[in-house]
Amino acid sequence: MTSLMLPATLAFLVVLFGMPSLIMVAKRKHLVDEPSESRKLHHRSVPTVGGVMLFAATLCSTLVSFAFSDAFGWTSVRWLGVLGASVPIFFMGLKDDIMGMGAGKKLLVHLAVGSFLVWGLGLKIDHFDGLFGLYQLPSMASAVFSLFVYVVIVNAINLIDGVDGLAGGYGLVAMSAFGMWAYWTGDMMTAYVGAAVAGGLAGFLVFNLHPAKIFMGDSGSLLLGLMAYVMAVNVVQTPNVATLPGVVRPVAAMCLLAFPLVDTLRVFTLRVLNGQSPFTPDRRHIHHLLMQLGWGHRLTSAALWMYSVLFVVLAFQPEAAWGGIGRTAQFFTLLGLAFALGSLPYFMVRMGLGISSLSAPLDADGTEPSSSSKPGPRRVA
Repeated sequence: MTSLMLPATLAFLVVLFGMPSLIMVAKRKHLVDEPSESRKLHHRSVPTVGGVMLFAATLCSTLVSFAFSDAFGWTSVRWLGVLGASVPIFFMGLKDDIMGMGAGKKLLVHLAVGSFLVWGLGLKIDHFDGLFGLYQLPSMASAVFSLFVYVVIVNAINLIDGVDGLAGGYGLVAMSAFGMWAYWTGDMMTAYVGAAVAGGLAGFLVFNLHPAKIFMGDSGSLLLGLMAYVMAVNVVQTPNVATLPGVVRPVAAMCLLAFPLVDTLRVFTLRVLNGQSPFTPDRRHIHHLLMQLGWGHRLTSAALWMYSVLFVVLAFQPEAAWGGIGRTAQFFTLLGLAFALGSLPYFMVRMGLGISSLSAPLDADGTEPSSSSKPGPRRVA
C-alpha cells in the first residue's frame, strides 16, 4: 500500500504547486469562463483550463512510478499506449475550452481514440461474466459495444462537471476505488495510474471547491472520462484467478461508474419521453436539481460524492452477500437503486420542496422557464 503513496503524493504536489501559476496565466490570457449566459451558476470570471495541470500531474507521476517499478511488462506498455491516446483527447478538450469545437469533430476524435484503445490495445469488454447468461462475446460485437461504451462514459463524466468540486470529487472516489481494485488483484501498474490520477484530483480540489478558483474544463473532464473507461475495462478483464472472491466484475465496474452513467441515461430518457432530442439542454441533471432545492455547491457535491461512495461499497460485495438472487438480478437491483436515488431530487423539485430563490423551478415538462436573467449550469446538455 505504501508504494501507492509515491504516485499519489507526487501528482498532488505537482497540482498543488503548479496550479497557482496556471490560474495567474489563464487570467492574464483571458482563458476564463464568463458568466454571460443564463445557464451559468457562477457569477464571476473563472479560468477553465484546470485540466492542463491534471494532465501534467498524471503524466509525470505515472512515468516516474513506472521508472522505479520492477514489474514492468505488457500492462505497463499498454498504459503507455493509453497515455499516448490521452494526448489528442487532452488537446481536443483544451481547444474546446479556449475557442470551441464542433460536436462532429469531437466525435471523430473520440471514435479514433476509442478505436485505438479497443483494437490497438485490446481494451474492450470481451465478456459479461455470466451476466444475462452471457460469457465470452464475439470479437466484433465486443469491439463495437466497447467503442459505444467508451463514448458514453467519456461524455457522461463530461456532463457531471456542472457544480464546483463535483467532477473532481467523483473522480477522486472512483479512481481511488479503481486503484484499490487493481492493488487487491495484483495489478500494480494499474494501481499506480489510479493513485496518480486520484492524487492529481485531490490537488485540483484544493482550487475547485466552492468558490472555485479554476474549473476542470473539457481538457480535464475528457481525460478523466478516458481514464475511467480504461479502468472499468481493467476491472472486467481481471483474470478469474486474481479477481476478488465472489465479485461479479461487470457489476463492479458499473457500480464504480453509477453516478455519471445513471444521471446521463436518466436525463436522456426524460428528454426523449418529452418528445425532445436527448441532447436538448435542460436542468434535469441531479446536481442541477439539488441546486434548485437550495443545497448549494458544497452540499450538492458532498451528497453526490456520498452517492458514489455508497456504490463503491456495493461494488465490492461478493455475490453471496446478495442471498443467491443471481448475477442478472443483482445487476438490475443495483441499477434500480441507482435510478431511484438519482430520481429523488427530481420529484422533490416537482413537489416544491425547498426550491431555492436563486434558481427558478422547472416547467411542467421538466425544462427551465425561458429567461435571460436566471443562473444555470455551466454545461449545456
